[in-house]
Amino acid sequence: MIHSLDRLSDLERDLLTLLAQGHTAKTIARSRSLSANVVNEHLRSARRKTGASSSRELARLVVAATQIQSQKVRDNLFGIESPTSPEHREPRRGLMFGPVATLINWRVMMSFGVLIAAGVLAFQSSVPSQAEQSNTNDRSIASESAASGPPDLVYQVLFSEDDELLASPTVASQFGRWVRVEVPDLMRVTLFTGERGQDGKFYTAATMQVFRDNAWQPARELSMRSTLAFTPSFEHSVEGTPYRFVIMPRLIVPAAE
Repeated sequence: MIHSLDRLSDLERDLLTLLAQGHTAKTIARSRSLSANVVNEHLRSARRKTGASSSRELARLVVAATQIQSQKVRDNLFGIESPTSPEHREPRRGLMFGPVATLINWRVMMSFGVLIAAGVLAFQSSVPSQAEQSNTNDRSIASESAASGPPDLVYQVLFSEDDELLASPTVASQFGRWVRVEVPDLMRVTLFTGERGQDGKFYTAATMQVFRDNAWQPARELSMRSTLAFTPSFEHSVEGTPYRFVIMPRLIVPAAE
C-alpha cells in the first residue's frame, strides 16, 4: 500500500522524477552534484515514507501525480469543466452577447492572457535556478573563512536529520585556508585543503560537530588525499543522533603543475 505522496520532500520528488526518466543513481548524482550514496539514501527515505517496495514504481507514481496536478491547474486556468453528461449540466445564466460584444470580449480575453503570460515569464526569471536554491533553506546558514580572494575550490556540504535534508550550502575557499559553515545551534563543519602534493593529490581535512545539551560536542575529524577530479566525499553519521554530514570538495580552477 502506497501512503500519501505529500510526505515526500521537494528533493526526493526531483530525484524520483529523474529516476522515472531513465536515469540511474550514478547519473542522478552527477547531474545534481551529489554522491551516489546520498542519492540512494534519499530514495530509501522516500520508500520508507510512502511504503513503496520499489524506487522505480514510486518514481512512476510521482510523475503520474505531477501530470494529473498539472492538468488540473491548466483546466482551472482556462475554465475547462470536468466531463459530465449533457443532462446533468446546468444551463448558464447571465447576459447573452451579440457578435460585436463577443468580438470585444474575445479581445479582452486575449489581452488578459498576454498579461498572464508576461507575469509568468517575469516570475520564472526571478526564481533562482536549482543550483542556487540548493544554497537557500528554511534554516539560516553561517559561514566563516580565514581569507578572501579568488577561490581555488568549493565545498558542497549536506546537513541532514533523519534522512531529511536540512541545508546544502556551497562555499568557496582557497588552498591552505580553512572555511567553516554551519546550521546555527545544530551542525557545523570546518574544512581545509592544501595545495597539490608531489603525488598529484590534495590533502583535505574536515572537522564535524553537532550542537547538543547547549554546547558543541567533541569534533569528529576525517581526512583524505585525492585528486578532487571526481567529487570525492566525506560521509559521516553521528552515532546516537539522527544527524549526518556529507562534504564534497572539488576544484574550480586548474591546479598549478
